[in-house]
Amino acid sequence: MHFVQGDDAPLSFAHLVPESALARLGIPRGRTRDDRAVQRAIIGQALVRHDGGGGRISYSRSGEWWKLDRYEGTPFGRSRVLGTVDALTDRGLLGSFRAKPGAHLAEEERDRLQSAFWATESLVEALRGEAVEHRRPRVPVLLRDENGDPMPLPRAQEVDRIVRKMERRNEAISGIGLSVDPAAVAKGLWRFSDHHWWALSDKGEWTCVLHQEFPHMVQMFARRSFDLHGRMYGPWSNLPAARRAELLLNGEAVCAKEPDWRCLHLDLAYAMCGARLDGDAYEVRGATGVRRGQLKMAVNAYMNAADRTATIRSLMLKRRETGKDGRPAWPRRMTWDQTAEVLSRIEERHEPIRAMFGSDAGVRLMRIDAEMAGQVMDACAKASIPCLPVHDSFSVPGRHEGFVKGVMGEVLERTRNKLSGTSTTTYPVVRLHYAPPGAGGPGAEPLGNASVEPRDRGAVEVPGPSGEAPSEPPVSTRTLAPAPSQDGPQASVAVSYPEPRTSTRILAHAVLAVPWPLQDVSSDPRTSTSEPTPEPTSRAGRTAPSTVSTSSDPRDPSPAIPDRLCPTLRLDMTTCHPAVVAIPAPHPHVIYDVDGTPVRGMPVMLRPMAQDLIAAGHDPYTPPVAPSPKVAPGLPSGIVPRAPWPYTAGIR
Repeated sequence: MHFVQGDDAPLSFAHLVPESALARLGIPRGRTRDDRAVQRAIIGQALVRHDGGGGRISYSRSGEWWKLDRYEGTPFGRSRVLGTVDALTDRGLLGSFRAKPGAHLAEEERDRLQSAFWATESLVEALRGEAVEHRRPRVPVLLRDENGDPMPLPRAQEVDRIVRKMERRNEAISGIGLSVDPAAVAKGLWRFSDHHWWALSDKGEWTCVLHQEFPHMVQMFARRSFDLHGRMYGPWSNLPAARRAELLLNGEAVCAKEPDWRCLHLDLAYAMCGARLDGDAYEVRGATGVRRGQLKMAVNAYMNAADRTATIRSLMLKRRETGKDGRPAWPRRMTWDQTAEVLSRIEERHEPIRAMFGSDAGVRLMRIDAEMAGQVMDACAKASIPCLPVHDSFSVPGRHEGFVKGVMGEVLERTRNKLSGTSTTTYPVVRLHYAPPGAGGPGAEPLGNASVEPRDRGAVEVPGPSGEAPSEPPVSTRTLAPAPSQDGPQASVAVSYPEPRTSTRILAHAVLAVPWPLQDVSSDPRTSTSEPTPEPTSRAGRTAPSTVSTSSDPRDPSPAIPDRLCPTLRLDMTTCHPAVVAIPAPHPHVIYDVDGTPVRGMPVMLRPMAQDLIAAGHDPYTPPVAPSPKVAPGLPSGIVPRAPWPYTAGIR
C-alpha cells in the first residue's frame, strides 16, 4: 500500500462516540475517565473520516514531538494515544501504518509522511447507526509552525485579544441556520451522509465537508507568527463556488455571485507602495500566447512565491493540470525561458510594486485581508445580517447585497489610507433602497429596480450678489426613504453606493468653497456669504500643491463639499505668500509651528496642518535655529558663565 501526503487529517479531539460504544465493541475500557475519553475520540474520528471518504488520520510516535503540549486542554498523551491505537489495531478494528523515523523530513514534500490509522469495515459495521458527538475546538485560533503542525498558543495579551475577537464573531454567526436549497438537492447536485455534506463540483468531482447545523469558524496563523496568514475558515469554505450559491442562510437564498474585492492583494500592495492600481491588473502587454485567466494565476503565484525561480517551477508544473474550463492551467508549449519572459512583462506592467513580486508577500497580505473580512463581519453582525466569510468574499442573503458591498468599499478605503499613510480619498454617498419582502430570492425582482430616490437633496443656500436666486450646488446627502406601511412582515432596507464624493475629515455641515474674505469668517459653516465664487476645492489659492495621490474616479468631486473644513481665521490671504517647501516623503512624525514649537503626531494628522503653515509662508519641516548663548557683560566674547547645578556649596 502506497501513501502520499495530502490524503490524511491530523489527530483531533473533535469527534467522540458514547461510552456505550466501547461495550458494543467488546474492548477493555480504560481505567480512568481520560483513558476512556481517548478511546472514544480515536474511534469517533476514525468513523467520521470513513464517512467522509475513508481518509487516514495521522499522528506521531516520536517522543520529541509529544514533548510540546500540542493538545493542550485534552487528555491526549503519547502513552494513551499509542496504546489505544495499537490495541484497536490488534483487534482488527483499525488499520495502521507506522512511518520510519525521520520520514516526515524527506526531501520531497509528497514523501513526507507520519504514522497513521483508519477505520476498518469491522469497526464500521459494529457501530453502524451509532451517534457521534461533535465538539468544537476549545480555542477558535490555531497557530502552526513551519511544517504546518499545530503548536500551543503563547500566553500574551495580544493572543487573548485575538481569541476573544474570534469568540465574539463565532457567537454572532452561531445563530445562523445553514441549509441547502431543495431544488438543488432534487437535481442530484448534493448528497448527505451521517456526518458530511457532499457537493458536486463543475469538474464532476464530489467535495466532502463536515456537516454543521450552526456555523463555527477557526482562525489559522502560520510560521509561528500572528502577523502571517490569519484567515478564518469554516466547512463552507471548501465548497465549490457554484454550490455555495445554493446555500440558504436562515432560509434565505444567498447572492448568486458572492460580493468580493477585485484584485485585492494587488490593490493592497499598491497602497503599501503609495500608489493606486488602475486599469485591468491582468492585461499584460507582450505576454503573447497566454490567456487572461492564466495571467491572473501567474500574477498571484508570483506575489505569493518566495522567489522568481519558485514561481517559474510552479507554473511549469501547472502545464500538467487542467483548469475549470477544461483547458491547461498553463500553456503546455511554454518553456522555462518563455515563462521567465512572461514574469518580466508582469513586472513591467506593475512597476510600482516590482519589489513585492517573489518576496513571499502573500502570507502578509492574507493577514491584512483577514482583518478586513473581520471588519465586514462585525458590521453585518451589528446590522443583524447573516454573513459567512469565504477568504476575501462573503456569502450573504441576496437582499442585503447592496449593504455588504457598501461596507466592503468603506473598509477597503480605510485600509488603503492606513497602508499608504494618506487621508484624502473618495467615499461613496449612501443611498438607501427599499427591498420588498423576498427580494434577492430566486425569480425576484432585482434590488436595483426597486430603488427609491431621495425626495430632496440637501443644499447650502447662498444669496446671489445682486438679489439673484440662491444657488443650489448638487450636494448628495444620506437620505432614508421611509418604508411604506403594510400588514405583512417588516421589510428590510438595503444600502448601495452608486456615487462617489470627496470625503471630509470631520463630520460637519457642507459649506461652499469660496475665496477667503477679508473680514472674519464665522465659525458656523451654514452662514451665508456674499458674492460666492465656487472653486474646484476649498484649498485653491491658499495652500501648496498636495502630493497626495488622488482617486482614480474620473468624475470631479462636488465643489460644494470642501476637502477639509478650516477653523475660523483672522487672516488676510491677499497679503499672504505661500512658502516654497519640498514636502518630504514619507511625511515625518513631527513639524514645527511658527514659534518653533514641535508638533508630533501621525503623518495623516500632521499633513493638513503643515499645508496650512506652508500657505502662511512658514516652513514646518525645518527645525528652529537654536538661539545664541547670552554673554555676561564684561566677559570676553565666547565665554559663557555656568552656575553649578544643583547648588551644593555649604550643604553637608
